[in-house]
Amino acid sequence: MEKLKVLITGASGFVGGHLIVGLKQKGYKICAIANKNSFPVEVKQSADSLINLDLLNDDVLGVLNSYAPDVIIHAAALSKPDECEKNPELAKQTNEIITTQLLNAFHEIRSSSSKFIYISTDLVFDGNPFCPLGGFKENDSPVSLSVYAKTKAQGECIVLKE
Repeated sequence: MEKLKVLITGASGFVGGHLIVGLKQKGYKICAIANKNSFPVEVKQSADSLINLDLLNDDVLGVLNSYAPDVIIHAAALSKPDECEKNPELAKQTNEIITTQLLNAFHEIRSSSSKFIYISTDLVFDGNPFCPLGGFKENDSPVSLSVYAKTKAQGECIVLKE
């Protein structure tokens, strides 16, 4: 049986890096994408392909066509809340525009069984004073106060429209 091919953005980040290591241990074929950051040692050892790619400006569709992933896990983000507050336009480009562009490229290459997974944050709920019993659910309405939370919530909306 052929291994499922998983393309993971944000490979140099905390979530992306852990996904790569964990999924490789489960037997998946991994393509790791990071922007200008170097890849952590664990990612270098686990990924089958390492690609430095500017998701906003480089040929994302070309990479997707070349790799033909069964699953895309979009974990790339401008995830530092302070940095997002200082530069809301960069936060919007990184957390919203890139999500739109990646999703559009995914639609060009996908098959009926392809999956697109968007990694968000619990901070989209940072306006709620009380966590509901059992935690938040996917269909709970976000109350986002920070630029980071708002742009991640908007990224969720972009994906959910599809």
